[in-house]
Amino acid sequence: MSSIFCCSNTQPYKNRVLSHESKFRTFMSWASYPTESNIAETAPSATDATFAVQVVKQTNYGPLDSKLYFVLGADGAFVEVTERWLIDANFEKMNMRVDQCN
Repeated sequence: MSSIFCCSNTQPYKNRVLSHESKFRTFMSWASYPTESNIAETAPSATDATFAVQVVKQTNYGPLDSKLYFVLGADGAFVEVTERWLIDANFEKMNMRVDQCN
């Protein structure tokens, strides 16, 4: 099990409200430090998941350290899933960037 964020002061990259802001805020509320996660043993139904969140860890614009993927489960909590699960479920990608530990 690993921590989703390395610190508690994760902030949006740019100070502007986007059309998917409510989804982002829902995830950030759930993922508040020190939430931990590991890939779900039983993945949720793709028909129940309306959106996914990708968390990418990268240090100083270097190579990617890790990628985590989360979907909102039926119980209202996010569940970590694999990239293969997202591909099989035919999810489309959109970008929202945050910087942490400024």
